[in-house]
Amino acid sequence: MDICRKFLLISIPLLPQEDRLIWFAEKDGKFIVKSAYHFITYLFNELVQQQASSSKVSTWDMVPLQVWSRIWSCEIYPKIRNFLWRVCANGLATGDALHQS
Repeated sequence: MDICRKFLLISIPLLPQEDRLIWFAEKDGKFIVKSAYHFITYLFNELVQQQASSSKVSTWDMVPLQVWSRIWSCEIYPKIRNFLWRVCANGLATGDALHQS
């Protein structure tokens, strides 16, 4: 479905309503770090599969500059920004990361 059709499918209420933030990765719409981790891990794995596998390619090179810019310009808590940076830089202490050493 192209972007124009997606916009046309957005329903606009007749009466004014207060805006609210909704995190799409959770059924209740509330943000939790666990779902952000799973979402970013999924995106990262998709990116890795698209890139040619080479031991010379660093994780930094695989993340587009736009992603870094968006991370550092987001008006979010610093700990969430730091978490996103660590996920993109493959800097989390996960089981996979520990076994790669």
